[in-house]
Amino acid sequence: QKAELPTEPCVVNLGNGRLLGLARTENGGDSLAGPFQLTSLDNGVTWKKSRTNIRDIQISSPSLIYDAKTGLVHNYYYERGRHVVKCRVAKADDVFDRPFDWPAPRAVLIGDEKRPHDAGNVNAVEMNGRHYLTYYSGTDRNTTVYVAEVAPGL
Repeated sequence: QKAELPTEPCVVNLGNGRLLGLARTENGGDSLAGPFQLTSLDNGVTWKKSRTNIRDIQISSPSLIYDAKTGLVHNYYYERGRHVVKCRVAKADDVFDRPFDWPAPRAVLIGDEKRPHDAGNVNAVEMNGRHYLTYYSGTDRNTTVYVAEVAPGL
């Protein structure tokens, strides 16, 4: 079933064979269908797939940044239909085995799309202690790719 296939995953390496990922779900139009959490204890040889408590997302892809010094994982995503780039920050150890323990998000950027699918898909990278995000937003005929610098934090 299409609704059970994790798509467009983003995975971070936590070390010692542990991988943590989130993947988009293709439950079209169901804003309550949160992303899947993917975990591996053996460097990706085997995987466990779980639902999460993340519900403020509509067919949008996650982007993760892991900070090994603090143990924090930053989950950036675009809430389509509400025009908001959001971030959830958690201790990786707190959510690895507990996919329903992701904390509440904070809004970090605003989009301007007319229709939900005219925006989304945040890509995040870390550079010199700062996070840089790209995402697109606009209309079916005039869309802009945005680049923004965000200070990581809770």
